[in-house]
Amino acid sequence: MKYTILKNSIKIILSYSAYCEIDVASPEHNKWRKKGTSKEISIFLFNLYIMRQTYSTILDLQKVDLGLLIFRIGISCLMLTHGTPKLIRFFGNEEIIFADPIGLGATTSFALTVFAEFLCSVLILIGLATRLAAIPLMITMAVAALIVHMPDGFGRQELPLLYLTGYILLFFTGSGKYSLDHYFLAGKNK
Repeated sequence: MKYTILKNSIKIILSYSAYCEIDVASPEHNKWRKKGTSKEISIFLFNLYIMRQTYSTILDLQKVDLGLLIFRIGISCLMLTHGTPKLIRFFGNEEIIFADPIGLGATTSFALTVFAEFLCSVLILIGLATRLAAIPLMITMAVAALIVHMPDGFGRQELPLLYLTGYILLFFTGSGKYSLDHYFLAGKNK
């Protein structure tokens, strides 16, 4: 009984290996093939090793820090495409026409939006006061999604909600190792 279960498991893995075109002659595979073991068992052990590496839940902090750096750069650069034109318009000569969703006045709402979308995005980009800089951006995106674009439907709410999710992530994780926050805190702890 046990032998047939093992044999069927090996057949399934072999068919999966053939489907994925695993090179059974690779050096990575050969370290699993011991003298006297059959090719099927060797492939089975190799696949277990690959699956264990692929689906491991152990975090490599260096990769997490690199991921946070890439995420910070990406979300900041994307938000700067919204904040930079607003900053130029804020210091321009034309009259400011902007929504007043929470009753602060159009100019004040616009100034707070420029502060969040431009200055806070630059702070997140360089990794300086990341958690604090994420707060105005979270508020701005929540107001944009849940108040300003509420009548427009989900199609217009989707982008601010996506940004909101990213800023919530940065609020909880911080900027990571590759940031000015880490540089200043590491210098302070010496």
